[in-house]
Amino acid sequence: MKAKSILPILGREDIEEHVNKIIEKEPGIRDYVQKNPQSRQLLYETAKDIYHKNSRYLTGAKLIDSWDRLTSAASLAGEAVAGAGQAASVLEEVVEGIPKVGYALYYSVKTGDYKAIPYFMAVEAASLIPIVGDIIDMSNLYINRARKTFRRKVAESFLERIALRKN
Repeated sequence: MKAKSILPILGREDIEEHVNKIIEKEPGIRDYVQKNPQSRQLLYETAKDIYHKNSRYLTGAKLIDSWDRLTSAASLAGEAVAGAGQAASVLEEVVEGIPKVGYALYYSVKTGDYKAIPYFMAVEAASLIPIVGDIIDMSNLYINRARKTFRRKVAESFLERIALRKN
């Protein structure tokens, strides 16, 4: 098992992987790249540019997901001790919540993704459910949302660039 799958903060973003996902998920871009194979390099360069301007919210998301895993693991260990389960779970949520609130606000302002705040609140509320909450905390909710936003920004910027080239 790779370290980045245990703690997302240890992994690096693969720009080529993002380019592939954009081509896969965006039919207009896929068609354009198929008709103009040299444009794939422009898409890659666009992704690199956007990444350099936005790497902090991606790194922050990895940090939050890593933090979730560490605190959840500690909580699970606490729950294994007889009688400490509920107290450990409540303490975990308080400790987890402090950086998450700051990140959610930063992310929303930085990306313009204001729907993220109610989404993160709903996810955090669901993470209070016994057992299900630990599964939620072990998933990559924050980085997956950040990556989706990143790819949307790359796609939009790429479409603007090719529109400018046509004119």
